[in-house]
Amino acid sequence: MVRFSLCLYAWASRLVYAIADGHERILAMSPLRRSSVRWRSLGATLGGIARTSPLRDARGILLLLSFFACLWLLLIPFDVQGGPDVSTETPVRSHCDPSAGAGQSRETLDEALLAVETYTGVMTSTYRITPRLADGTVRTYSTANFHQESIGATDEYTVLRVVARSDLATDVPYPLDRDALPQEALDELQPQPGWIQSDAPAIATQAAALVAGISREDVALVRTIAWVRAHTRYGEGCTDNDALSVLDTGVAERDGFATLTCALLRAAGIPARYVQGAMLPSDLTGPPWDSVHGASHVWVEAYYPDVGWIASDPQFTANWIDAAHLYHGFVGLGSYSVVTRVSHLKDLTYVYDQRTSYAVAGDADRLRAAYTSGGGGFPLRTDLAEAHWYVTRDDPHLTVRATVANDRTCGTAWTLTENASWLTVAPAEAQGVSAVTVTVEAGDLEVGSYAALVQLKAPSDPSCDPPAQVLTHTFGILLDVARRPNLVLPLLSLRCSGSGA
Repeated sequence: MVRFSLCLYAWASRLVYAIADGHERILAMSPLRRSSVRWRSLGATLGGIARTSPLRDARGILLLLSFFACLWLLLIPFDVQGGPDVSTETPVRSHCDPSAGAGQSRETLDEALLAVETYTGVMTSTYRITPRLADGTVRTYSTANFHQESIGATDEYTVLRVVARSDLATDVPYPLDRDALPQEALDELQPQPGWIQSDAPAIATQAAALVAGISREDVALVRTIAWVRAHTRYGEGCTDNDALSVLDTGVAERDGFATLTCALLRAAGIPARYVQGAMLPSDLTGPPWDSVHGASHVWVEAYYPDVGWIASDPQFTANWIDAAHLYHGFVGLGSYSVVTRVSHLKDLTYVYDQRTSYAVAGDADRLRAAYTSGGGGFPLRTDLAEAHWYVTRDDPHLTVRATVANDRTCGTAWTLTENASWLTVAPAEAQGVSAVTVTVEAGDLEVGSYAALVQLKAPSDPSCDPPAQVLTHTFGILLDVARRPNLVLPLLSLRCSGSGA
């Protein structure tokens, strides 16, 4: 930008000099001649220069080109992208079109409700960054469920490992005890004018509505992020990314998802901070993995008094981030750097999903949450989950007694459905805790292994206070059909002899 300013100044100076020089030539003319060219002073100036010596003629042509170059640069807008330093400045704001980034209109998606899918497990990824980083390493960073560190470097590349967990052992009651929070958490409860306006009345009202009746911090966080994800469309090039603008328009780039989430959590009394980094292709978001350049990204971290800071990405996840995230991005990397995933382990288990009451405003219809061990567990349970049974072709029938339960205090009805013709469950629907009988009829099955997908579902119940939402627990049942036993008995030959010879 400084170089551009100096160039513009030089061009302008030369143009002014040329105009002044030409103007002197006009003044030297006779009054009649001078009056005839006054209205064309700029043309006379440049024309007069062109009629001078070859050296002056070349300078005149260059000045003419410089003039039009200046004019072009002044008329063409600049698009300079970069993440704002929220601690020192307020980002530049411009109009953000509410229809930006919308694959479908809001009207066509009113019937689509956001689903929260819950997972447990761990993801571990190892990346090779080429060429080698300037200092050889990246910053080591850890939270309760995320760890990033450099594990090696050569003259050609740096090796980075990221471990991300999608489970959270916490049972912090909500609202939080502000007096018990450390100073670093209290600092992240303060509003940031023009950026994270957690003290704005509209933000405070929305935050209060989202956490009404909630008694655990992890539930408050998931509900808040789910609302932000459902409410907000991704808009490419949108620069109105402060919390109030995103609340108003429902459109944002990655920054806006984070600012609105931080503002709502802070307004609800949950410390939350804005985190800058990078994101690589993810198993959860796609596209398929390949050697890539990293893209800048932002997410949030919320404070839990019993475990510390926990990361969430409001565009994709709640109470965890996957191993495609790199804290503070590629320190020392340039756009020429290439990242290759050397190894990857994804040991995630799908636990259940819950359909929210939030209508989807964009093209993302789900949020992936970490399983939380606190709070008494998930209300839908059965001892049928992940069962593994065996029958033979000689005896292909099996009867199993099991228990199915919906432990909610209200809205305790449940239904059980399966997708295999060889499996029958009775009763298929009931309330509360009930015994069921599972019947396997494998007479028509060949020898081999078979799988049935079973869904245990608790329907919504608007008569509850607050209304009970839809819950589902999907699991598999495995069946092995074996050959009948190949039992070979020895041939016995008995000789019976009389008593006398």
